[in-house]
Amino acid sequence: MTMRLRKRLAVVATLVVAGGVYLGFVFPTGEFLAERKQLQSAQGELQALKRTNKQLQTTVGRYESPTFLDKLAREEFGLVKPGEFSYQIMPGSSLYVPPSGKSSSPTPLPAG
Repeated sequence: MTMRLRKRLAVVATLVVAGGVYLGFVFPTGEFLAERKQLQSAQGELQALKRTNKQLQTTVGRYESPTFLDKLAREEFGLVKPGEFSYQIMPGSSLYVPPSGKSSSPTPLPAG
């Protein structure tokens, strides 16, 4: 074997080893970094879902409270308990106060 042939074989062997190193370390490292980024994204999403879940559990807990349900039934649906009466002041009445809080009549509301 001549010196020139040995140099060529050494260059080819170096290229093969360098290619092996590239395929063995650099290529998987790129995949590792991409997977790491995906993992961080999934962890962030998990934390957001945990916060939402906690808020929903608080809401469910509120709806399990008889006091809250009573208030909701009265205010949102106008329901009353047996033996109670519901009175509504209709628009056009001198006692009517629109939702804006301003009286529709120039006279003040009677006390009592």
